[in-house]
Amino acid sequence: MYKVTLDGELIYTPLAEELSLIDPIVKLEANKSGSFTFGMAPGHPMYNSIVFRQSLIDVYQDDEIIFEGVPVSEESDFQNVKTVTCEGELTFLNDTLQRQAKYTNRTTSTLLAAYLQNHNDQADANKQFQLGIVTVDGGNSIYRYTNYESTLKEIQEDLVDNFGGYLRVRHDSGVRYLDYLADSPRTSSQPVKIGQNLIDLSKNLDSMDICTVLIPLGEKTGESDVEGLDKRLTIESVNSGMDYLVGTASGVYGNIWKTVTWNDVTTPAALKAKGQDYLDSAQWANLVIEATAFDLGLAIEDVQAFRVLDMIRVVSAPHGIDRNFVLTKLQINLNNPGATKITLGEEKKLSLSAQSAAAKAEIERAETTIMVDAANNTRQILETSTQGNVYFRYNEDGVIYEIDIMDTDDPATA
Repeated sequence: MYKVTLDGELIYTPLAEELSLIDPIVKLEANKSGSFTFGMAPGHPMYNSIVFRQSLIDVYQDDEIIFEGVPVSEESDFQNVKTVTCEGELTFLNDTLQRQAKYTNRTTSTLLAAYLQNHNDQADANKQFQLGIVTVDGGNSIYRYTNYESTLKEIQEDLVDNFGGYLRVRHDSGVRYLDYLADSPRTSSQPVKIGQNLIDLSKNLDSMDICTVLIPLGEKTGESDVEGLDKRLTIESVNSGMDYLVGTASGVYGNIWKTVTWNDVTTPAALKAKGQDYLDSAQWANLVIEATAFDLGLAIEDVQAFRVLDMIRVVSAPHGIDRNFVLTKLQINLNNPGATKITLGEEKKLSLSAQSAAAKAEIERAETTIMVDAANNTRQILETSTQGNVYFRYNEDGVIYEIDIMDTDDPATA
């Protein structure tokens, strides 16, 4: 059962007719503030109690807060029925600034902690965040500059855009925490299935991501079959002499070849496992599912209700789908929860995938050209010079950091 409070006072419950709202709709989205809109008739006892940017509005499912935010706009019609729009609590981070500063040798956790401390120094007590769970690993040498941008923009650009992951606001014992998670925090016990709770479904996939025949490549071996090009680990020794894998989708889409490189994979068996996983699942990461589903968690006690960032299994044989997706959007009409709308997968990947693939290929081509040119140039110097000159450069600790092979004995004239 859903209920809504305004500064702790009940303004919506299906148990009291006078405490009703018109089309109360919650929209939640990964890494976004989310929104809550509702209509309020003039006869509502809290009609004149809303204070913009100050009133805290909470939406509960049973005893759990699924949305908290502030009203940001209001429109009234001819009958004085007003429609109120609220933004979720991540928007509190838009109300504070990160002054000019330089941060060096930070981890994702310590950088986020610094940004939140600056936010809390400027924010009202009821709009502050404490550092929560951080599982995104960005190393320990992050450096960033801040220059009067909003706290949310800095967190989004300096952390999420660079290292991926999900921001999650969590309430525990009256304290608001901001978590920064690398993966989905839980796998839902409620799948989405035709004939069970799936009402409608549409899917969208960028065909640039489809691959049916994969050549997986691992670490550099230190050898070279083609001059100027590094040889990499392959799977031939554990795959009947073939360096490629064929996916089941080849029967649908034909043979679409692709290579994927894992620089940190050092054994053929591990490389084959990585490649097979990619063919089976990872290549479909850009598939976006939009579905209307009945939330069985509202009716069955042992079934978890849908939550943003849940890992959801989608099973629909007619659509050729049986795999897990992250729930990235959730829309609930409190007056009609049976028509919950969910989005599974991340839409932003669709528009960027082709650009990313082209950019990656261009970088790889440039790196290969540079390596080949350097190798050829060095070979030419050694072959044509009557006396080759080798020049060592030392750092302040006396350690060699560069070796120059030159056609003269002076780097300035080489």
